[in-house]
Amino acid sequence: MSDANWLSPENLDPAKLAIELAKAVSKSEAIKNYAKRTLDAILNGETQIAVLGAGGTGKSTFAHVITSDNPLHFDSTYESDIEQKNVQFPGKVSARLLVAPGQARYVSEVWPRIFDTLEKKKSLAIINLVAFGYHSFDLSSFEEFELFTPGMSEEKFLEAYLEQRRGIELERLHALKDGISEVKRNVWMMTVVGKQDLWWSSREKVIKHYTDADGSEYAQLLAEIENDLGARGLAFSHHFVPVSHVVSNFLGPDGQILAPTSAGYDLDEHIKHLYNLTRRFNDLLEGKKL
Repeated sequence: MSDANWLSPENLDPAKLAIELAKAVSKSEAIKNYAKRTLDAILNGETQIAVLGAGGTGKSTFAHVITSDNPLHFDSTYESDIEQKNVQFPGKVSARLLVAPGQARYVSEVWPRIFDTLEKKKSLAIINLVAFGYHSFDLSSFEEFELFTPGMSEEKFLEAYLEQRRGIELERLHALKDGISEVKRNVWMMTVVGKQDLWWSSREKVIKHYTDADGSEYAQLLAEIENDLGARGLAFSHHFVPVSHVVSNFLGPDGQILAPTSAGYDLDEHIKHLYNLTRRFNDLLEGKKL
């Protein structure tokens, strides 16, 4: 796996991008158009897409944004889910997103049911949400976290928390890999790297963390999935798409700012990458080469 699979807006055709981004930045019409095309692309027959990932990575927010007729205007307050959530596309579209809870105690119970459901389809469609460790939480105090020690500063807590949560992202990818090992269908998968507004200033480090062929455990697991499917005569298509569904500071249990949005991640960047997500998602549904 290499960073060639990292689908940023810069990978799009420059001429078309210049025109379409002008629309996106000035009127946000391009985003709305691709949201509508996403719906139109799946009008013929029911399509079901699994939305997986650790708790707090933004799965429910992704589902609401991608099914919204105006993805730019959406607010989100984190609440952990304990059961599969089915998010229906609006209107008469016969499609839905199967949003799975990401907490460890529910993965072994709920995720297999989702894979059983998708196994009945011609191909397996998966969105995996990660956030470089910036996982929202619903605990009321630092003391409720096992990694917290008395006297720990907010900076040290954040450093330890992000590292721990990146480890949990890998645990969930292992669970995803186990689920795919049982299917007999071609698989297309998109890793949505969310909370981009928080890690924007460290984006080279983030890209390496997920894509480096030599040092990334995430990339190694994806290669194992591809090899396993290939050995069974099945196809695997995967790409990374970075985005921030909403722009907001990373808040602690009592509402204090643990990490502010990165300098330089302005409205233009937000719109550009949100447009990129809606277009890539649409292209995947239409079976286009990315």
